[in-house]
Amino acid sequence: TTAGETIIKMCNDAGIPIIAENSFYDEAACETAGQVACQYNDIGYAAVKWAAENIENAKLVYVSGYYGIGVTEIYEDGVNQALADFSDKVTLASQLTDDDWTIEGAYNVMSSYINGGYDFNIVFAQDDVVAKGAYQAIKEAGLEIGVISTGGSEDSHIAMENGEMIANMTAPADLQGLIAFGMAWAKLNGESWGGEKIALPVIPIDMKNFDEWLFWDDLDGGYAWVVANIGPYVPAID
Repeated sequence: TTAGETIIKMCNDAGIPIIAENSFYDEAACETAGQVACQYNDIGYAAVKWAAENIENAKLVYVSGYYGIGVTEIYEDGVNQALADFSDKVTLASQLTDDDWTIEGAYNVMSSYINGGYDFNIVFAQDDVVAKGAYQAIKEAGLEIGVISTGGSEDSHIAMENGEMIANMTAPADLQGLIAFGMAWAKLNGESWGGEKIALPVIPIDMKNFDEWLFWDDLDGGYAWVVANIGPYVPAID
């Protein structure tokens, strides 16, 4: 039993509705009024799909963080599924692991790979830290190869504006809170809204739709996205 399941069961026993955020739980084991969570496999899938659709004959290098805490493993599931689904458009040139999960670590593994003379034309970096290191190695080698990153933070926005990444699989963190609030509103008002489980959306951004970037602190923009894609809610109890 996880700590989250324990808390949910305590609320169940006390008759208090609870919304679960950032993790999905087995509804057979505990009852929630809604669940919203980031699915890292969706992000990995989206990155490979973007490469397949935007890079001709894509030969992708996937630079991951280290294994053991469950994040990289889930990313890898999505990457592998997309590689299978788009096998006619993208192949995995190599998977590199940054065991330090730092800019320097990513730079080192990317530099070593480049120095080996291998053939690739796109890089997927698991997050902004890894992306920065990979980009530095690519730039230093004088190559014009794009880096796909994830998350959609303000740092990502600046990096793309500066040409340091070609695309970002954004997963705006504020949407998670806005969706959770919508679930709470629905429960308190006896409404049906959004479904029992909602995955945090992955919104691919590149320079073609750069102006659609959803900043994490832009709650008005985030709520507008929720209204357009899930539905409106009124932040009040009737």
